[in-house]
Amino acid sequence: VSTQSTGKLNNQMAVYTKKIAFVGIDLGTIYSSFAYALRGNPKQIYLNPGWPREEFNLKTKTIVLLKKEDKSLYKFGTEAKFEFLRMDKNQQSEYMYFKQFKMKLYKGDGNNRSFMIRADNGTGDIENIELFAIVLRHLANLCCERIKTCTMLPTCYSGVPFNDILWVVTVPAIWDKGGKEVMIQAAERAGLLDETRENFLLVLEPEAALIMCCEEANIQIDYGKKFMVVNAGKQTIDFSAYEKVNQEGVELRSILPPSDGPWGSTYSNELFKQFLFDIFGSKIENLYEKVNEVLNNYESAKSRLEKSDEERQVFIDLDPLIEEEEDEEKD
Repeated sequence: VSTQSTGKLNNQMAVYTKKIAFVGIDLGTIYSSFAYALRGNPKQIYLNPGWPREEFNLKTKTIVLLKKEDKSLYKFGTEAKFEFLRMDKNQQSEYMYFKQFKMKLYKGDGNNRSFMIRADNGTGDIENIELFAIVLRHLANLCCERIKTCTMLPTCYSGVPFNDILWVVTVPAIWDKGGKEVMIQAAERAGLLDETRENFLLVLEPEAALIMCCEEANIQIDYGKKFMVVNAGKQTIDFSAYEKVNQEGVELRSILPPSDGPWGSTYSNELFKQFLFDIFGSKIENLYEKVNEVLNNYESAKSRLEKSDEERQVFIDLDPLIEEEEDEEKD
């Protein structure tokens, strides 16, 4: 297992030439996806062309729906969200619904590598490592199915064993050793690591993004050049600074500790949710569907805003919670 920089990855690719494919998995806070390249042409990158309920998107939402009885995966992604919302309350009670669980590692104690995560709908708990393992295994299986059907793959491969692939999983630069260890253990539990443990790499998100940007835009970074990488995500915004320390390739040295903050667009969602608690009280904790409906109304209102709308009033529909309040008063 390696947690080295992507620069060193470039210099060690010869070690992995026997692998039939190279797979990158992005298990994000809000969205997740994967991409892969084949041994014959590693610079030709293939993306997943679509997901259930998001046929034209390259990513799907990081939402997990587990069966409560055995904690097995029922649905993943945007499909999980739609499946859960169409259920009645009795049906929902038989499932465990998770979203934005990756942030638990950001907020947690770096020394506490294993802890329980409560389902968003309150129906049970699951170990964080197991939840990450379920998602990694699902994405890996989907990717292997894509690779198996790729016309560029030799016909002798009727199946694609995990140990024939170099798995690269990206993690935030801000994560401490504990958070990274959780992802490594989850990958091992998901079956991504072979017995040599040399087919798995943990790579920092800003370094992976930098390599890709340099490749796509044909940007040459001079030896000794210092620069900052800003990763503006939906949950957090991360800052990291590097220096290029070699003439060839892109080997980097971190020159400042990475830093970040909860300044992504979903941070305002948490403030709005607290605003709802202030108005309607703690009883809305038991009104998952109605709160989710109002939060969707808020998200929709945000998506319609533009910079030129700074002075324009925006109206957000609170009717689902207001109606609930009125029904209680009648009772």
